[in-house]
Amino acid sequence: MKRQAIGAAIALVFVAAFIASIAFHSVVASVTVLLSGVTVAYIIGIAWMRTAPGRVREKRENQHSLP
Repeated sequence: MKRQAIGAAIALVFVAAFIASIAFHSVVASVTVLLSGVTVAYIIGIAWMRTAPGRVREKRENQHSLP
């Protein structure tokens, strides 16, 4: 749950920055914020998946094993 809250906070910051850049009529700033938001989400997503608790990781490994 803590990861979801942190992820939501990061997402809200990027959405607010995107809206602010559009409000100031800056296309370059809005594209920059949009692309950096996608990049940050991708990197954080990979990092969070790699540091998932062992319980979740074991469950995923067992799903792909043969009976």
